[in-house]
Amino acid sequence: MAKQFEDKKVSGQVTLRSRETAKGKSLYLDIYKDGVRSKEYLKMYLIPVKRPEDKITNKTTWEAAEAIARERAQLIVKGRAGIKDRKSKTLLLDWLDIRINRLTEHAKEMGRTDNNSAKQAKKEKLHIEAYISQKYKSKKITLGDIDRDFCVGYGEYLCNAMGRKNKHCPEKPLSSGTRNLYFKGFSTALNAAVKAGHMQTNPMEHLDIAKIVGKNTPNERVYLTADELRKLIATNCKRENVRNAFLFCCMCGLRWSDVSTLKWEDIHADGDEWKIEKRMIKTSELLYLPLSNEAKNYLPSKELKERNDLVFTLPTLWATERIITDWVKEAKITKHVTFHCARHTFATLMLTQGADLYTTSKLLGHTSVKTTEIYAKIVDQKKVEAVNLLNGLLTPNK
Repeated sequence: MAKQFEDKKVSGQVTLRSRETAKGKSLYLDIYKDGVRSKEYLKMYLIPVKRPEDKITNKTTWEAAEAIARERAQLIVKGRAGIKDRKSKTLLLDWLDIRINRLTEHAKEMGRTDNNSAKQAKKEKLHIEAYISQKYKSKKITLGDIDRDFCVGYGEYLCNAMGRKNKHCPEKPLSSGTRNLYFKGFSTALNAAVKAGHMQTNPMEHLDIAKIVGKNTPNERVYLTADELRKLIATNCKRENVRNAFLFCCMCGLRWSDVSTLKWEDIHADGDEWKIEKRMIKTSELLYLPLSNEAKNYLPSKELKERNDLVFTLPTLWATERIITDWVKEAKITKHVTFHCARHTFATLMLTQGADLYTTSKLLGHTSVKTTEIYAKIVDQKKVEAVNLLNGLLTPNK
């Protein structure tokens, strides 16, 4: 890494350091207090510089880590002087707005036109506003007011809250997965407030999330079999670009957010071997994805295209999924197929064809093999169902 990112002593008690990991340089605080040395890992990383925007990301990360180090040093000094922090006067809803703005600015710095994190944070804020209105009669709640009771109450509110996927869908109770997502999102916002020095601790740290908002049951993974894919391929779709993008993702596993922003400069060809090298929108991890001949078949012609042109020019996700719904119906397939179904299809096809779990996980860009294991369970269940077809085959008829 550049010299500017070398270990930095912030005070006599706190030093900002880094160590090499698989994700890049992990940043941590080396704290020496009352004769005892300890480490606080910040879960922040300096990533390898592959593109100009990576330098911006690293600079932002380093500056944020420095700010946290200074705050820790100040807390140590205050503790020794017997000074107690005053109750934060920052309004909770103002802090959530600051967080949304920061997520939006970070996306712009990374060159993204869309930011799912900011969109999610906005949805979370709407529910927190509704909770405050319902329980506290729209009282102005500061970060200093947030305690365990407030957090438990928010979880209970989520258990009875209604939501909708988009304006075209009817309202319905939030699923367990959505409740978990919103509750953990609130905890993340409070962690950020702690790091910024607005709060001493996060009151959600020791809460049992599953007990409060319910166990997060994984959504059923809807996928297409090879036979169903052949039916789709043989069926006319009213938008050729949507058809090709969907089938391309069935053969390589890209998410909507990645394929809709995929540019020709992200695809590298070395003879017959083609691969995608792209930073994923959802995780910001760099993905190296080899393309099979089957996947390449669904790429549009590159003639007269510039390097920074989009590979697939697609309508909105909502419009794309309406087209896919009509296409699937025309193919006489009864499953509820969304665009993300293409990713599930790729995963199950890979495992069904004999690919190992670790390789499939890397191709999907999962940060943990545990995320991929759900697909292995699906494939195992299909094997059990297939074997059970033999039951009674050789039993004489009575």
